[in-house]
Amino acid sequence: MIADISYCLVENRKKRCRGEHNQQMKCTDFSEYLISKGYEISYSTVCLLVNYLTDHNAETFIKQYYDPGNVCEFDWGEVKLFLVSKKRILNMAIFTTAFEGWL
Repeated sequence: MIADISYCLVENRKKRCRGEHNQQMKCTDFSEYLISKGYEISYSTVCLLVNYLTDHNAETFIKQYYDPGNVCEFDWGEVKLFLVSKKRILNMAIFTTAFEGWL
């Protein structure tokens, strides 16, 4: 399992070197990858292993609540992809609401 996570971390480093920061695997991706390979492991354990192997400190997030329709967030940037064996840089823009509720 640690060898599989280490492999994914090496792939992430390669992507960072190529400028493909948005295409890196996150803990949820690591968890799905390990489960698909047959491991029975929880998401929190995967996060602990990834943090241990990368020696990253835990981040802190402050949960905020918004009413539906009150806040819209916008982000934009570049996405680097290989299409038909050629590296292409595409512009991307995203609008999203800050509301995360169940109706």
